[in-house]
This record gives sequence, C-alpha cells and structure tokens, in this order.
Amino acid sequence: MIIRFRTPTEGNYEYPPYANALGWLMVCSSIIFIPSIMIYELIKAWKITNNPNYPVAGNMPHYLRTLVYASEPDMEWGPAKNENRNGRYIPKIDQSTSKYESDINNDGNTLATKAANIFHLELEL
Repeated sequence: MIIRFRTPTEGNYEYPPYANALGWLMVCSSIIFIPSIMIYELIKAWKITNNPNYPVAGNMPHYLRTLVYASEPDMEWGPAKNENRNGRYIPKIDQSTSKYESDINNDGNTLATKAANIFHLELEL
C-alpha cells in the first residue's frame, strides 16, 4: 500500500502535498498508540519481573516472564459494578482472606471498622 502510493486526484485536480501529509498524520495519530502502549507495558513488566522477590515458575527465562506478566489482565479488570462481578469476574482479593485474618482484634473489629469508627468520632467532635 505505501510502496505503490500515488497522490490522490479528483478528475484533473491533484491534491497538494500538505493535504497528503495531513491525511497521513491523521492515520498515524490513531495508530501510534497501539505500539507505544505495548512498549510501555513491556517495560513496566520487565521492571516488575526483574525483582528478585517475583515468583518464578521453574527456570522460565526473563523475557518469557515479562511476556506472561504483560499479557495477564489487571486485578481490577472486569465489570465496573461489584454486583455484576460473578463467575470468573469475582475479585481474587475476596477469595483469599485467610492472610488478613490476623488483622482481626479480639473483640471482632477489623482495622477497617476501627478506621470508620474513628472517622465518625471525629465528625461528632
């Protein structure tokens, strides 16, 4: 397409070079985001997977870890409303609450409940 490009004409009228340049700028302005976001995500994944604390599956090379991490969806991805998140869209955070059980006090209040109570106390003052 680009190799066999000829300037567009309408009958005997040939469009000026600035019109062709403007048309190509319009095309490139919408397409440029695809490779730029891909490069950004790969650089971000490269930095995250380069961390020595990142869990490694076997002897996976670093570039494969980067590609696997970059191709996984974010934790927040899915339906916007929580009531619509069911099936495979259930947040993974709600499924693994066992590691947060140590934050529960003896009286049964969690840290979030304490923060809410402190907020209400400040409003009453």
